[in-house]
Amino acid sequence: MKNSPPAATPRVAAKARTPKKRQIIINAAFQLRQLVPLAVYCSLLVVFLVPAVFYPLYRDASMDPSPIIRGFLSARIVSLHAQFWPAFILATVLAGLYALNASNHLAGPLYKLRIVMTQLAEGKFIVLRFRKGDELREFEEVMNRLGKRMESLSAGNVRQLSTIQKRLKWLKARLEMQEMETIEICKELDALLKETGLDQYQPTGS
Repeated sequence: MKNSPPAATPRVAAKARTPKKRQIIINAAFQLRQLVPLAVYCSLLVVFLVPAVFYPLYRDASMDPSPIIRGFLSARIVSLHAQFWPAFILATVLAGLYALNASNHLAGPLYKLRIVMTQLAEGKFIVLRFRKGDELREFEEVMNRLGKRMESLSAGNVRQLSTIQKRLKWLKARLEMQEMETIEICKELDALLKETGLDQYQPTGS
């Protein structure tokens, strides 16, 4: 009785997920570059605003002949400094935090995309998940579909190789147990090629 070759057992690939971590600084170099426009704006504001507002007061205070008025103007200048600089520093810090948080919603997706693409290049599939409010959310579905497709192709190749390996082992065992005619061996090999789909493969010439 002719023994039938063993069936191949499909291998199920495991899915890994990216760890969910909440951190503001993801790519320091990239995110700090996003703060450069804010730093330039604040610097220009100081350069142009201070001479336009404080210099006339200093000039008037130094040129006024009345010591009472000079004292009043000097007190006024101190009061303006006490009101302006804390408000300016607070506004700058808040604007910087806002810009840093906004850049996080771009740096985070870029970081996740790099991780997922690196894993795909190594033959591993990671489900991509963006946070609410992240930029580049349109790439989430595309990358997940690409990953599933590559995983499906990889699993198919594994099953195909497993089938070829088991059929060849089975054919080798038969050859060791009994002699087989060349035509019978060719039939077994043709059946193997047809079963794995390799009979339709046409190698390209160099």
